[in-house]
Amino acid sequence: MKKELVPYFTFERIRVRSLIFCAVLAQIISDIIFSEINPISYKDTTYQLPDGINYILFYCVFLLIYSSILFRSRLSYKNTFGKFPEFSTLARYSILTIPLLLFSLCILNIQYMWHLDLSPDLPEWLSDENIGAVVYPSNVKLIIANILSIICIVIITPIFEEFFFRGLLLTRWSIKRGTPKAILSTSILFGILHIDVIGGIFFGYVLAIVYIKTKSLYVPICIHILNNFIAVIIEIYSVMTNHTSPEELNTSLEISIWIWIIGLCIVVAGMLVFLRKNIPNRNWEIPYFFHHNIEKSIN
Repeated sequence: MKKELVPYFTFERIRVRSLIFCAVLAQIISDIIFSEINPISYKDTTYQLPDGINYILFYCVFLLIYSSILFRSRLSYKNTFGKFPEFSTLARYSILTIPLLLFSLCILNIQYMWHLDLSPDLPEWLSDENIGAVVYPSNVKLIIANILSIICIVIITPIFEEFFFRGLLLTRWSIKRGTPKAILSTSILFGILHIDVIGGIFFGYVLAIVYIKTKSLYVPICIHILNNFIAVIIEIYSVMTNHTSPEELNTSLEISIWIWIIGLCIVVAGMLVFLRKNIPNRNWEIPYFFHHNIEKSIN
């Protein structure tokens, strides 16, 4: 087989429908296992395991199912990940974490304000201190579960998501649809699979651009890790200190709506400057092919 056809042969084996099928199957299996090991039902959150434990189960099951496809595809992990960037490059792009996280926080809080009139029970849901990445550590087992959950969400999840969304799907769809459409499509899919859909789409879009511009998957991985780390720190602080009544929370949310709207405008203005300077076009070379061509020219 000609060397120039190798990357296309690889991504002919990596099909989106097989990814989705394996992901759905893995989710069903991991949910069943999680429901068996979770000691108390979801109605009693005193001993409920954090979400990260379910994520660990999902990743393990998914990799077991999908590993054979990756093996047959002959994927070059070296070309997918690229080289680890210089510290100056990594630091410069890591700054994007701040506006990306602020954008998500602004969108989420504005959505909460809007839903206050539609759902009177929203403050009770928000004041639940045992929902999410960590739970209140009422015993030693939950402390260990929290640690595993944090490791999963801060480190494992970013690596997993960047590899499959930016490393595989973006490359696959760029062959079929062109780079601009591939960036948009993978970003929309990435956002749909997250609670904060709008923030997720924006986050995925920016990281896809960063991946292509830097030709290194390590950069979006580091941004993703930093983003999740800050988000988990915020959640830990909320879980450990949240004793706010639903009524107080309701009032607090109503007061802060204008703060979040103003913050959103500032963040969007700044990010538009970045996006304007980095408008995707069909001439952008996907990192996998870029590294393959360099490797081919050397050999």
